[in-house]
Amino acid sequence: MVPPGDDDDATLTAPGTLVVSRLAWLELDRTAGWFRAGFDRATVSTRPGEPRAVGPGTLRGDAIALLARARTSARVVATPTYRGPALWHLGAVRVD
Repeated sequence: MVPPGDDDDATLTAPGTLVVSRLAWLELDRTAGWFRAGFDRATVSTRPGEPRAVGPGTLRGDAIALLARARTSARVVATPTYRGPALWHLGAVRVD
């Protein structure tokens, strides 16, 4: 269980935020913490109710640093493989 944070969904999806619902694949260097992850489709938050579709794309960066500065939602979800915050805001991530 990852503990929930203090932020509401609207705060974590402010305009300009890339919202990725599901990764298509993930590569992780377990010793250095660097990752690459692909997504087929995502959205960029604009004004409420008007997200812009983007993708496919690749995210990359330092997974340890991203998780250390992550902000998480107060709302919690539970699936067979995950129980924790519904949203994670990782800050700046390189997107190719």
